[in-house]
Amino acid sequence: MQTRRLTIHGREETSDLYAAIDLVMDKVEQQVRKYKTKTRLQRRRVKG
Repeated sequence: MQTRRLTIHGREETSDLYAAIDLVMDKVEQQVRKYKTKTRLQRRRVKG
């Protein structure tokens, strides 16, 4: 997944395709949450 400033990668290997997809999605969601939190905190610092 790509944004203007960030590229998010996820990789997982298992024998079950759907289990691997679920694990990768968890990793990607965690990275997106971290990025969103970081950008929100930076905006607050600039405004305040």
